[in-house]
Amino acid sequence: MPLMAMYFYKNAHTLRPNDGRFLRALSDCYLELNRVDEAKKCLKCAVSLGDNEGESILMLAKLHEHDKEHSEAATLYTKYLAMVNATGTAGDVAEQYHVHLFMARHQIRQSNYKEAEVHAHQACQYDATREKGKSLLREIFKRRSSIDSSAGKGIAAADLSALEFDISPISLFQDPSQ
Repeated sequence: MPLMAMYFYKNAHTLRPNDGRFLRALSDCYLELNRVDEAKKCLKCAVSLGDNEGESILMLAKLHEHDKEHSEAATLYTKYLAMVNATGTAGDVAEQYHVHLFMARHQIRQSNYKEAEVHAHQACQYDATREKGKSLLREIFKRRSSIDSSAGKGIAAADLSALEFDISPISLFQDPSQ
């Protein structure tokens, strides 16, 4: 069945070469046939043609993440989050929080703890990812404190209360500028 669909999507793409939706559908067919490289090529073309909804960007980022190509996935996820924030569309909320979890982990691997903390806090706003977000915040805190202690700037026990993260349900929906 995917082969027949591929035939029609290829013909549709030749008739409307500037429509990325056909390439997105074609990539789904390639994925059903486990032809990941061809699917990536289609998705890259769909993204370059303009992906108003972000589906192609998200799918391409997931494929890169699955293939352990984390820097490419992070670049695409950043583009996806920027697009969602710029358009103001909510998109799939669960997907956004998965993106924030991935970005927090990626930033931790890159030792960019400030950016990782921002993404981990975002992940804490969604019920399904709240515990993972809290876990990432604890990991960020541990890594920061180990860096500070190895640099000779140990943190006093009295200072720990100021560094705790308040992720109660009330604080999640407050404006951070307040």
